[in-house]
Amino acid sequence: MKTLLACVACLLTVRLALGAPDMLALASKGDVWPREFKPALDALPPGEINRIADAGGRTMLHLAAAYGQQVRVLALLLSGADVNLRDRLGRTPLCDTMLARTDGDMGESSLMVLEMLTYVGADVNARAEDGTTPLSLAAKNGDTRKAAFLLWRGASPNPAGVPAEKTPLAVAKARGDEAMTALLESSTTPGPLAASTDRRRLFAALTAADLNPVLDALDAGWNIDEQDEKGRTALMRAVEANRPDLVTLLVFEGADPNLAMETGLTPLMAAFRQIDARGQRIAALLILSGADGRAVKKDGTTTLAIAVAAGSEFYVQWAIWLGADPLAVTPKGSIMQYVDHPPIRGLLREYGVPDEERKPREEPAGRLIEAVKKGAADEVEAFLRSGIPPDALLPEDQRSALTWAVCYNRFDLVDLLVKYGGDIDRQYSTSGLHNLHTVAARSDSAMAAKIMRQLLERGADPNVRTHDGKTPLMFAAKQGVTDENTTVLLEAGAKLDLRDREGLTALGVAKKYGREKMAALLKARGAID
Repeated sequence: MKTLLACVACLLTVRLALGAPDMLALASKGDVWPREFKPALDALPPGEINRIADAGGRTMLHLAAAYGQQVRVLALLLSGADVNLRDRLGRTPLCDTMLARTDGDMGESSLMVLEMLTYVGADVNARAEDGTTPLSLAAKNGDTRKAAFLLWRGASPNPAGVPAEKTPLAVAKARGDEAMTALLESSTTPGPLAASTDRRRLFAALTAADLNPVLDALDAGWNIDEQDEKGRTALMRAVEANRPDLVTLLVFEGADPNLAMETGLTPLMAAFRQIDARGQRIAALLILSGADGRAVKKDGTTTLAIAVAAGSEFYVQWAIWLGADPLAVTPKGSIMQYVDHPPIRGLLREYGVPDEERKPREEPAGRLIEAVKKGAADEVEAFLRSGIPPDALLPEDQRSALTWAVCYNRFDLVDLLVKYGGDIDRQYSTSGLHNLHTVAARSDSAMAAKIMRQLLERGADPNVRTHDGKTPLMFAAKQGVTDENTTVLLEAGAKLDLRDREGLTALGVAKKYGREKMAALLKARGAID
């Protein structure tokens, strides 16, 4: 009888695999904006999401994790995908995501998938049939950031019942990986770490920023959800500073993702204003921790409206997945009246939102920024002549018109803004972030190099530093971007001996994050540790 049931189960899996190739393909690759994927998941019969698999027994979640498809992973988790299902080799989706390194193009998305799977209960010590564990895969790949994260969440460097040569520590030693070996040898505490010394060591491997004050406060029994006079929590501050490492620590420690400021601004709303990969990583973890996508500020601004204003299809889609009503009318009007990004207008139309003309912004800064986004040079100059400051900002938004012109690669508009007094070296007041920092970390190196050359030719400082002392070269080193954009910085005079607040040079940052190619490139240029 058991044999019969096993055969039926096998045939059912194969039938589903053959009968659902489109779902498997959607899960693993394709358009970066998978609009059709979540509705397709919602249309599946109960439980089907965990039964569709390929011939190797890999579910949609296995495939999405393996290909680093963070948006699809989020959609699958929100739809109830089982994070601990095993394929025919006994591997879980967590094993699949360990194969992608945390540097280069896949850096933030790879960490994002790891954090999401772990947050919803992935077993960090799950063993495949050959004894492989997620931590041994991190050791095999030389990825100290993932290894440190897994150790923090309770992964064992010497798991019981695993062949001696398959343990993470043995794998690291066999590779001659001194940094990984030292990390694993010093991490012997079983279970999720609570001891301050252990957490300090592992977070030093996870991030180049100093988390010691936060760890001190947690160890002293500090109320993690304490609010200041404006209602701002530690989590809100971490989100506003675009610090996914700190957000991760606070969320896993139990911070409330829905505590709003006195204005009604929630952490998720603040995350939706961060349009880079770090912001997406923050937003995804907040969503899985229970952030409310239907929250409304006291002035009537919805979470969806903030996503629309940010110009991010990711965030607009996620807000709708969380129940935001695209047809809701706020005190400022319908949502379509505030959309100037054609793909978002198209997305909203798919959800039945009537097509209305874009309503002109009331704020002077908003009108200038809107003209920049449209690429309307005549309008931009007219607004500047009327006296609108070129560096004017919207409330609670650090992106000036010049920043948007850089984002859209419109250096004719950059020149126009500079002509009227725009600051090419303007930095975010909250973090000291400069356009060069954000561009240096981009994975599309050819475009990044082109933009950086334009900025540098206009007098941007290649050694501009954030509030914690980081230079654009350090941002590139952290991401492991060794292509043309790094060369542009070096040729422009990026200094190799500058140190951040933690005392690290660009080479030190590259080594800390396991960016071997970047470290080799910097050493060849004479970099010091």
